[in-house]
Amino acid sequence: MGVDARMVVRLASPLTDAEIVDASYRLSEACGHHEVFWQSNDESMARGEMRRALNRVPPAGDEESEYRACGIEAGDGMLVWVSLWGRYYGEGYERGNLWTFIAVAEWMERNFHGCRVFYGGDTGESLEPFSAREREELIAHWAANGGRPYYAREGKSYPSWYGDEHPLRPTCPLCQYKATQYGSGREFASWQCDGCKRHWVWIGGDRVNAFGPSYDFDSFKAAEEMRLELVGG
Repeated sequence: MGVDARMVVRLASPLTDAEIVDASYRLSEACGHHEVFWQSNDESMARGEMRRALNRVPPAGDEESEYRACGIEAGDGMLVWVSLWGRYYGEGYERGNLWTFIAVAEWMERNFHGCRVFYGGDTGESLEPFSAREREELIAHWAANGGRPYYAREGKSYPSWYGDEHPLRPTCPLCQYKATQYGSGREFASWQCDGCKRHWVWIGGDRVNAFGPSYDFDSFKAAEEMRLELVGG
């Protein structure tokens, strides 16, 4: 299971339901909906769910309150939770789109003065402050590391097939970096260039097939087509 991003915001003063709906629309419009927020589709709305970009954390005592509050106290204001879509990005788990989370935090602070933003992954019961100082520290980490520590498994004790040992590990002709191996099996291996998203697949022998840049490449489907081609040939 992956670690999803979570965000809770403590507002300095309460909002009406209508104000939350309005703020949710403006935040969603500003950030763009696609792969930023998880919002209700028509089927969910037909079942009574109204999940927007911003949502009120239920009052204490509600069965959902503790889960949504993530250990954050409302104080004299109120809590809202952000329905983020995507994996968490943090030191040791450099996976999600950090800039999406920074944009949401910036928008909240500029539209709700005095609010406090909290951010983290869904594996724990509490979140950490996500003020300008914490965001700057995470930006510095991103600038130095990008997604390599997670995606390339650098410095982690994974099997050797993530490293340089595979004799046919390709080098990207554009980026001039060794491709990262993401698939392994008996007479199967797949690689991706983490820079330009080119792909390679190996199904045994001494041939590695190269594929163009793609964000939704299916290495298993490509391997099956390669096997069918061999049988047909």
